[in-house]
This record gives sequence, C-alpha cells and structure tokens, in this order.
Amino acid sequence: MLLVLLAACTASESPRPPEPSGFPTGPAHGTVTLSSGSAQVSLSGDVEAERVLDGVSAPAIYRPLPATVTVAWGVPGRLVIAGPLRLGDQHTSAALVLELTLRIHHEEVEIVSANGECSVAVERADDRSFSGSFSCHGLGGRAIVNATGSFEASA
Repeated sequence: MLLVLLAACTASESPRPPEPSGFPTGPAHGTVTLSSGSAQVSLSGDVEAERVLDGVSAPAIYRPLPATVTVAWGVPGRLVIAGPLRLGDQHTSAALVLELTLRIHHEEVEIVSANGECSVAVERADDRSFSGSFSCHGLGGRAIVNATGSFEASA
C-alpha cells in the first residue's frame, strides 16, 4: 500500500477531517442539502493519475458562507473538504482539511492536507450549488505528489 500522508502538527499525529456523520443529518434553517455532484482530480509527481469521482455522500450540507462545510465526493475514491470556508481562496489548516483517497494500480494513495499545503478556492456557494477547485503541491512521504482538481455539487 502506497500511503502519502502529511501530518498537521507532529509526525505522530495523522490529521483527519471531521466525518460527515458529526454534522447535522437534516436541513436546518439556511442549510443547503446537496444531492448530486462530481469532482475531477489529477495527480502528478511520483504518482500520476486522473479520476472523476461521482456522487456526494450524505449528509453533504453547508450553510451560507462563510460557514463550516462538510462535503465528500466519491466512487471510485473519495475527496473530502471539511471546515470553515468562504468565497475565494484559502489554505488548508488544522480547521480546514482536504483529504483525497484514490486507488491507483491496486494501491491506495491517501493525501491529507491540514497545514497549508493545499489551496481551496470556492467559486460558487448559493442555495442551489457549491463549486470550486483545489491545488496541492509537494505533498509527500515515500512519494512526492501534486494534486489539482475541481468539484461541484448541487441541491
């Protein structure tokens, strides 16, 4: 198993985004429930691949930005963006985590960014849709990987 994992605080800690189950399971006032979407992902560097991840995992919800967001796209693989977001660019942090898991050549590649290695750009977040892009550079462990992609989800 090839594992590309970036620690947020110390080498002994493995950052994990909040699981979607830790968030409300139904819409609250002002909450948008996302029911469909996809993400496009490209890896370069020591690992190269391109994937389209179809569907969003429930609950995929957000409140009007700026707000805490948890959205996961998957099949095959998984992209999770979890934490406080606003329109425009922001870097990952202990609060804003990007996690990407892909199966490549029978091996699982996992990228977790919680220390500024990735930039997440939210381009649209309204009462019908949520979309944007991400870019990660020089993530590494045993392999050095760059990841770029876009995401969209709609109510």
